[in-house]
Amino acid sequence: MLEPGRRYRFTACSDGVRAVAGRTWVTRRPGTPELTGVFRTAPAAARQAAAHHRAGQRPALG
Repeated sequence: MLEPGRRYRFTACSDGVRAVAGRTWVTRRPGTPELTGVFRTAPAAARQAAAHHRAGQRPALG
């Protein structure tokens, strides 16, 4: 399981060949996960709010 708020590094390969970002403006922008190979998971509070939203519940305010 991935930890909330943590950075993870990844690579994507197929038959031993490293994948590259697509030729679109969105995936080729500097700093995107497709180019850096790094992404950050959402903080715990954001994940809890999303889970409540999916379940149709309103999170407690406080």
